[in-house]
Amino acid sequence: MSKISKGDFTVGDVGVNITYTTDENMAALDIDFVFIKPSGQAILRTATSIATTTATYTFAAGDLDEAGTWRCRLKNQGGPYEYKPDKEEFIVTAKSEDQAVG
Repeated sequence: MSKISKGDFTVGDVGVNITYTTDENMAALDIDFVFIKPSGQAILRTATSIATTTATYTFAAGDLDEAGTWRCRLKNQGGPYEYKPDKEEFIVTAKSEDQAVG
């Protein structure tokens, strides 16, 4: 069983982690996170750390740039294999000032 562990994400967040756990040893692999934004645009980001069955990505500036429902999976850079979690969605909320009505 594969799963993603996620916290509360807000548009513009930097330095927050998303963690993906699988049943397989990924320690010797080069792993990319594949993120699908609410707009449908896909972005690839290389895992910032891998520890046996867990890959982690730390979001950088500009990554979390859309509010809404995102999807996530992992891709082995060395082959066509992808890891798909049981529930691949996570929510990114708008910044509070973006929600203000003027």
